[in-house]
Amino acid sequence: MKPLISKPHLFISYSRKNNDLADHLFKSLSSAGFTVYYDKEKTLVGERFAVQIVKELKRSDAIVAIISSASAQSPWCQAELYHAHALEKMIAPIRIGTELFPVPAPLELLLKEINYVVVSDEATYELAASQVKQQLKGTRRRRHLRNLRNAAALLAIVGVLIIGWRFGIKALNSQARATERNALMERIKGSQALLSRDVIETYAKQFSEDDETISQLLLTQANTELSDNSRLNAQLLSTALLAPRKLHERWYIEDVNWQRSSYENGQLNEITFMKGVMKDVRFKNVSFSGVMWNQAPSTQAAGLMLSNVEFEMCHFEAGRFGGTSGVSVNFINGSFRGTTFDVTGFSAVHFFSRVSDPNSSVITDEVSVFENSSIENCVQPSAPGTIEIVPPDAEVRFTGVVFKDCYFRGLIRPSWFKNCHFINCVFPEKISQSALEAGDNTIENFSTSSADCS
Repeated sequence: MKPLISKPHLFISYSRKNNDLADHLFKSLSSAGFTVYYDKEKTLVGERFAVQIVKELKRSDAIVAIISSASAQSPWCQAELYHAHALEKMIAPIRIGTELFPVPAPLELLLKEINYVVVSDEATYELAASQVKQQLKGTRRRRHLRNLRNAAALLAIVGVLIIGWRFGIKALNSQARATERNALMERIKGSQALLSRDVIETYAKQFSEDDETISQLLLTQANTELSDNSRLNAQLLSTALLAPRKLHERWYIEDVNWQRSSYENGQLNEITFMKGVMKDVRFKNVSFSGVMWNQAPSTQAAGLMLSNVEFEMCHFEAGRFGGTSGVSVNFINGSFRGTTFDVTGFSAVHFFSRVSDPNSSVITDEVSVFENSSIENCVQPSAPGTIEIVPPDAEVRFTGVVFKDCYFRGLIRPSWFKNCHFINCVFPEKISQSALEAGDNTIENFSTSSADCS
């Protein structure tokens, strides 16, 4: 049972790299009469941590958030602040230093209207603590008023019983929603495959504007103890609930296993697929923004394999296929803007335009387009005199594709292109306009360059 008279409860959100400041705040605020939750050793992890912080955030009157370059990159710190915002808790941020650093969308959206307390070194810790105490005066007053109301409630017990029925219905509705939410989270955490488009759309409608569900999905997405399927399902659903806002930082997926599935009418943003397998997967009308395919943040062996994958009417913005291995991959009526394709590891990969009604005279947008993009084949050419016998189906092929303001680098074969249209494109010096035109391609403003893949 909660006490009638209690101290204001605070929650310190911080990165382990800022232990010194967090420890000072804990001691100073505790001595000032606050009850402070502070996981000093950061010993709670995974599922246990998620349950504990939700419990502590709910009982807190305010959150003291230490904002630094370390916490800005911490999925747990972002999840804590978003959950605090969802619960409409007061946030008192302390920024370490005045140097600018990238701030992920959750912090930018939730804290842009709040004045920061700034610390520069250990000598300013106590000044910062004093400023935070000043900000929390209102919190202390509200706690005192709450204590008075609790005491008055004892005298008004009869009145509470009379009007209590009004809140009973609301409580039942809240309990029903909590049951539905728990069932959803159990399904997400136990998922062995990616949710279908219809399932995601159904859940998005069911939990529309439910901040508690969004908070738990963000926590699940950040929980590295769960499988990639579980975390990716959490991101797909949270994206559907939060669209069009971006509330997640770049996510490096270490080992994706996406097989015998389809994903339609959705979006994937700021993801790097580092290694794993995508096999027998069909993407249709999906927007990929800033997605890197096997483009790891540091040097490592290639590890992403695409096999029998189809991208139909998909849109690629500012992404990169960096040495990705691909066999039997089709890109149909896709648009590529600011995208880099290193096709070195591609075999039997086809980019083409497909018209629904070939006999129709109506001009449609059913066409594959590359714009301001780069196509590279970073392999060494065969020695002079070597006879290459490469079956056409084993090569990279482009059929009926429009290229505008594109760069081609490395070993590019004119035989790859059939019925394509090039506008203001730059080719390697060994490529001639006549060789391209032999494949029924049309060219406007042909030019060459000696630049290689580097």
